[in-house]
Amino acid sequence: MEYCQKGPLKGVIHDPTMTYSMKSVLTWGIQLFDAIDHIYQKHNMVHRDIKPDNIFVTNEYQLKIGDFGLVKVVGDGTVSGTFGIGTPRYMSPPQMKEDGVQQDVVSNSHRNDVYSLGLVMWEIIERRIHLSDVLIFNVFVVQQLVKFWISSNKHRKQMNSSLRSLLCPEKIKTKKN
Repeated sequence: MEYCQKGPLKGVIHDPTMTYSMKSVLTWGIQLFDAIDHIYQKHNMVHRDIKPDNIFVTNEYQLKIGDFGLVKVVGDGTVSGTFGIGTPRYMSPPQMKEDGVQQDVVSNSHRNDVYSLGLVMWEIIERRIHLSDVLIFNVFVVQQLVKFWISSNKHRKQMNSSLRSLLCPEKIKTKKN
């Protein structure tokens, strides 16, 4: 990959001294969508981690997609492999199960790259992050903790009494008295 002097797109988006027009936004969108289309159509691959940190800017303000560490080859319209990696904020809803855990197999995964790129384009236009890190982190941590506690039978009674004491501390105190 060539050297991109301006660094990650994230720095350009959040630099208050940097101005760009909607024409630049349109040009960048075309460059980025053409790039993920090329990756999918010509090489049967999906990136799986499209975000402003993984898009780089040249001196001429051309955008280049980088960090291909999570790329997977597509077969039969699906990608299999290790999931639970990537950036949750940029994952499309089809990548997440109803309980908030990532799926093992994702159909039509190139669409997930398109979804992620749509969020990046929103951030380019709005010049702000669409969700806060704290929100995503808290949701993820709570989901993982609940999944662990519920799936473990030996901790179920302890969890129930702990939840009761947190939710109704006055009832616990009166029972002990």
